Amino acid sequence: MKKHDIWPSGKLSRFLWLIFPAFLLMLPSVPGLCILSACASGEQNRSDPPGTSTHLPEKPSGDTVQYSPVYVEQAVMASDPPDRYLRISGHLPTPCHHLAPPEFRMEADTLHITLKSWQEPDVMCAQVLEPFVYYLSLAAYDKPVPALIRVNEEPVSR
Repeated sequence: MKKHDIWPSGKLSRFLWLIFPAFLLMLPSVPGLCILSACASGEQNRSDPPGTSTHLPEKPSGDTVQYSPVYVEQAVMASDPPDRYLRISGHLPTPCHHLAPPEFRMEADTLHITLKSWQEPDVMCAQVLEPFVYYLSLAAYDKPVPALIRVNEEPVSR
């Protein structure tokens, strides 16, 4: 078989010989960059100091709001005397959701903390998860902190 039978000739051939190798070199880096940027976008700084919450609880402004669960990924007890706080990280259902004030419930020897989110009804919003970090001070909780704490039914790491 002759070379001119399988390869295009003329200007197209020169174009393909110039562009195709560059395309092959670039191809592995494009998915790598996409994967790297996707992994880095949701990552939060694990050593951020207390008090640097990305979302603070707000009371709903109206009577007709829609409540949704908060997705808790991690809840860690940090005891820096004299302050005791929980570092809670997770996701809100959408960027339009706000953290509601936490609800405390004591049951036997377990402190249950419930986090919810709320949003105004009939609001157009992107349907993507919104990452958050929230520092919950246990100083406001008057009683001694029990041995077991659960945030949205997930146990807290100590």
